[in-house]
Amino acid sequence: MLVVDDSATVRAFMRSRLAPFRFDVDYAENGEAAVGMAQAKRYTCIFLDVVMPGMDGYQVCKRIKSDPATRETAVVMLSSKSSPFDKFRGSWAGCDAYLGKPVGEDELLATIGRFLPSARRVALSILARA
Repeated sequence: MLVVDDSATVRAFMRSRLAPFRFDVDYAENGEAAVGMAQAKRYTCIFLDVVMPGMDGYQVCKRIKSDPATRETAVVMLSSKSSPFDKFRGSWAGCDAYLGKPVGEDELLATIGRFLPSARRVALSILARA
């Protein structure tokens, strides 16, 4: 799994939320790094911020989804830009899901369960405790 966000706070939040799953998670601070990492390593899912310096999340998503080597990677946009137009742009770029920030834990866990079937049982047990 890859988490791409220029905010250290968001990366720390995602690190804490993903810890119970014991995933192999990498982190990138910008779109250029994310594209390079996605080409170098196979990821099941990428959580991708939209607003970043340099290449934005829409551009990153489009590059990932247009490359045959990374096309099957699930891309989940994670952004404070959550208007219907922003979600349409994400869909147009090829994203598989679009979550608004701040993302609720239930929504994040449901998304993890959707794109990472091996994590479904852990996600459901965490949701049951809530």
